[in-house]
Amino acid sequence: MAMRCGCEPRPPHDHRGGPDERTGGWTDQQAWNCATRGIPQSNLNVASLVAYQPGAPRIAAYYATKAYVLSLSKGLARELAGSGVSVTVLASGPTDTSFDDRSGSNANVLYKRLPKMTAASLARDTAE
Repeated sequence: MAMRCGCEPRPPHDHRGGPDERTGGWTDQQAWNCATRGIPQSNLNVASLVAYQPGAPRIAAYYATKAYVLSLSKGLARELAGSGVSVTVLASGPTDTSFDDRSGSNANVLYKRLPKMTAASLARDTAE
C-alpha cells in the first residue's frame, strides 16, 4: 500500500522525516494529519483480479492475500469517506513479472496461455 502525503508538520513522535522506511509510504497518522488540514490524500492499494476468485492450487495464500487487500481497502474507503483521504484498489489481470517464475505459476499450462500485460504498461496506465 502506498499513501501520498505532502504536508507539514508531521506528528511529533515521527522523527523519520519522510515516508515509512518499511513501506515507502506515509503513515496513517501522517495522512490523517494532512487530511484534517484540508489537504487531499490518495491511497493506492495493489490487489489483483484473483481477489475476486476462490484460491487455486499451490497459490491459495496469494489469492487470500489479495482478497485481504481488497477487503481492507473497501473498509478503509468507508471509514475515511468525507475525510479528504481517497482509497483506490488496483486489481489488474495477469502481468508479466519475475513473480511467475518464483511462484511456479508458469508451470500451469492454462496460465501460460493467458495474455499478459507488461509491468511498464500497467504502471503507465495506472498513472494516467
